Amino acid sequence: MANGNGLASFKEKLLKAKKIIFTKHAIMRCNERELTQSTIESCLLNPKNLFKVISQKADLMSEEKHNLYFRINRNKTLVIVVLFEKEFLYVVTTFIKYRKLDDKVRIWRKRHW
Repeated sequence: MANGNGLASFKEKLLKAKKIIFTKHAIMRCNERELTQSTIESCLLNPKNLFKVISQKADLMSEEKHNLYFRINRNKTLVIVVLFEKEFLYVVTTFIKYRKLDDKVRIWRKRHW
């Protein structure tokens, strides 16, 4: 997870990406979730609302995979899963997280796990 200086350096890395490429899966999910590609691109090209980055295990050694969390408002967070490969940035999938739903899931897990 990137915090502080790590988050700032990650924002710089986003800005250095030469091209943003959407996978077929990402395009399909954007359509299903009523998110536009231009909204996703604007978040990636202007990462001022990026507040958390969680690294994931990538399939290949030459790739870097990350979950990016962008604050939309107090109750909504846009999550974009990206893959860095060389100078290209691939958008793998994207979705909206709702704070109220997260709270309900957290309470349910405490009771049942």
